[in-house]
Amino acid sequence: MKKKKIVVVDDDREIRELANYIVEDSLPGAVIRLAENGLEGWQMIMSDKPDIVITDVNMPLMNGIELLKNIKKTFPDLKVIVATALPEIYQKEIIHLGGMLLPKPFSYKSLRKILRRLR
Repeated sequence: MKKKKIVVVDDDREIRELANYIVEDSLPGAVIRLAENGLEGWQMIMSDKPDIVITDVNMPLMNGIELLKNIKKTFPDLKVIVATALPEIYQKEIIHLGGMLLPKPFSYKSLRKILRRLR
């Protein structure tokens, strides 16, 4: 079976590390890349062509909504999980653009459940 490629994009180091840990545990053998902002994430996505992207909304250089729009224009079938502390503000837009909403703070169980569905 082909190893899953995952890109995690969040400007908060602790959130990146938490997501990395949950992905490693949920998808053993996955190749995981971590980005600190939307622009760095976009560059990784363009070069790596991952299977799944996990992104925050509020980040420098390119926010998660812009990143989601770029992803869906270029890779319409790419699975994108969008984490936000303000789900009531962003939920409709995230879903409309084809992303999956992950309210923050997220738990091990909530992210793992989404990742297992996307296997």
